[in-house]
Amino acid sequence: MVIRKPKQSTNPDGQRLASGSVDKTVLIWTLDLDKLSKKACEVAGRNLTCEEWQQFFGDEPYSPICPDLPYPKDCGKNAKAE
Repeated sequence: MVIRKPKQSTNPDGQRLASGSVDKTVLIWTLDLDKLSKKACEVAGRNLTCEEWQQFFGDEPYSPICPDLPYPKDCGKNAKAE
């Protein structure tokens, strides 16, 4: 049995990733953080809670991912609420 590794490559500006699979499928992924953040906001429809922020970002000051959506204003002494 031969196990083949999937192949991947980024474009020169580093904004896209192409991945190829053994089934000959090729997918193009964006690596643009602004586009990814915007899509995350569209899908989730909300910001992280204080508890979720702490789980994923630890002691980093809270900063809303989706500035146009409501977000907690008091996530500790370092909150970045506007």
